[in-house]
Amino acid sequence: MFHAFSERIIAYAVKNGLLDSEKAEEYIYGLELSISVSASYISVLLIGFIMGMLPEAALFLFLYVTIRRFAGGFHFESQVVCFLSMYIISPLTFLIIRHGGDSIQLWSIVMAASVLTILLLSPVPAVEKPIDTKENVIYGRISRAISIIVSIIYVVLCFSQHIYIAKIISSTMCVVAILEILGKIKYILHNRL
Repeated sequence: MFHAFSERIIAYAVKNGLLDSEKAEEYIYGLELSISVSASYISVLLIGFIMGMLPEAALFLFLYVTIRRFAGGFHFESQVVCFLSMYIISPLTFLIIRHGGDSIQLWSIVMAASVLTILLLSPVPAVEKPIDTKENVIYGRISRAISIIVSIIYVVLCFSQHIYIAKIISSTMCVVAILEILGKIKYILHNRL
């Protein structure tokens, strides 16, 4: 999706002596990935803005990116499909936040199940992004620490009657947990073949 654009930019930079031609493919990959990730983030915020939920979108995005960075989980093989999946995941999550009710019990069950999943599975390597033993230990510790901190924040929000913010946290953790489960299944199936 952004590959041709990245190729043109890097070709221009190589032609003008700004970049080394031997590393052009690496530069193209890095630029394409940066553009794709930035476009995904902007899309989530734009969807939140359109739905009148920009603060919710910002909190969702911050938590999602922070936790997924270390927890791992399902990854699509194509950047285009990954980009488009955010057009499904984010509005669905925002709709659930808006219309999911205010039952502390329900959101707490979702939160507990999600955090437990993340604690047990993290980090989940992706077929496309394998991790070594050292990364496995470090990412596991970091993702578990983040999950525990987020859980404490969730409990404080519930006790202080800030249910709406707690719902955003619970929903985000649920999305991460679902992607971890799907990623674990994909990884196991891939390694069996």
